[in-house]
Amino acid sequence: MSKHLLARLSLVALALTLSACDKSTNAEEEAPLATVRIETIEARPLSISSELSGRIVAPRIAEVRARVAGVVLQRTFREGSDVKKGDVLFRIDPAPFKA
Repeated sequence: MSKHLLARLSLVALALTLSACDKSTNAEEEAPLATVRIETIEARPLSISSELSGRIVAPRIAEVRARVAGVVLQRTFREGSDVKKGDVLFRIDPAPFKA
C-alpha cells in the first residue's frame, strides 16, 4: 500500500468514528425511575409431595422346587417372610418313600 492510500483510509476511518459520536447528554435525565415493590418475607413450613404411580420389581427371583415328588403336608413359612439357606420350607408325605 502506498503512504497516500493509507493516509486517506485513516482519515476516512477517523471521520466515520467522529460522525458516530453523538453530543453528550445527561443519562440521568433520560432514564425513567424504576418502580419497585417491597414485600416482607417470613419463614413457614413447606411440604413437598408428589403422587407417582409405578411398578416394583425384585432384583432377584427365587424359584422353590422340591428335590423329590410327593404330596405337600405342610408349608413352614409365611409368604414374604425371610428364610435362610437350609431352612425347611415344606414337609412332604414320606409314606411313598418308606419300604
